[in-house]
Amino acid sequence: MGVKKRPASSRLFLFLFLSAAIFFTGGCAPGPLQSGDAAPKNGTLIYQGGFSSTTVSGGAKVYLVNGLVSLYLENYSAPSGTQYTVFLSTNANADFYHTVLKASFGSQLYSTGLASPGTGVPFTQVEVRLNTSQSSTLFATAYLASVLPLVDY
Repeated sequence: MGVKKRPASSRLFLFLFLSAAIFFTGGCAPGPLQSGDAAPKNGTLIYQGGFSSTTVSGGAKVYLVNGLVSLYLENYSAPSGTQYTVFLSTNANADFYHTVLKASFGSQLYSTGLASPGTGVPFTQVEVRLNTSQSSTLFATAYLASVLPLVDY
């Protein structure tokens, strides 16, 4: 008694079935990363601005959520396949916060975990930079404007 072999047609059918399952469930080469984060529901919008670039679109918004700063990229879109970093800066030309972008398009929420720098140190811009091991190149900028009267954030 030996092991009974399946006919070649059964093996071919099984191979095709498994290949189709892998293909249709996203097991093949990934497409561009997309994020679908929502804006903070319990936050206060304090700054906003749009990206001014021919290759990047969308807007940047800064929220205060329970006293901490959150950065929200709304309907962000950029060419995929590169490593981008987003920077939130103050008028002191200081990088308040930076991190690697989650995706090349879609709305994205970043909770900085940092308190607002306070009165007299407003947020001025959000920059997206293309980073390599050799350099960091400015790719797009969203200049921010306050949406609230001057108060101590």
